[in-house]
Amino acid sequence: VADAHAAGLQVALAGALHAEDLPVVRATGADIVGVRSAACGDGRRSGSLEAARVRALRAACATPARASP
Repeated sequence: VADAHAAGLQVALAGALHAEDLPVVRATGADIVGVRSAACGDGRRSGSLEAARVRALRAACATPARASP
């Protein structure tokens, strides 16, 4: 991510991410995070977006990553 930013690029990360992954993704400095399945009913991207899931994902984005033991 740092190398891409140094080159003037933005970075997007996605791929079966869940709310509990977002603090770690945030710590990478990524500019964009894809969470389609995590935002949809039943955790399936074919489901409808659920406002409660979107709120939880947004809150997770604001949570700092925990340090590894």
